[in-house]
Amino acid sequence: MRVVEGKTVLDGHTKDICEAGLGVVLARPLSQGKRVKIELPNIYKSATMVLNAVVRHQDKHHHGLEFVSITEAQQHIIRQLCKDKKSQS
Repeated sequence: MRVVEGKTVLDGHTKDICEAGLGVVLARPLSQGKRVKIELPNIYKSATMVLNAVVRHQDKHHHGLEFVSITEAQQHIIRQLCKDKKSQS
């Protein structure tokens, strides 16, 4: 996954996902309140999904990102990802 902040692109790792947002680890810290774009590649073998988010929590390289202004289609995909994750645990 990638986080885009302006012209800066940061590669990261998703640690957790829920319908409201996701936890990620990034190479460098982002400030709380910062608006970013999240790129989730190859979701269900489709094109990269781009989501708007706000940094809500930050502890060194660990971040909590809250989804904002996402479409119904994106909400549906996120909901399905959460269900799939739950059934795997």
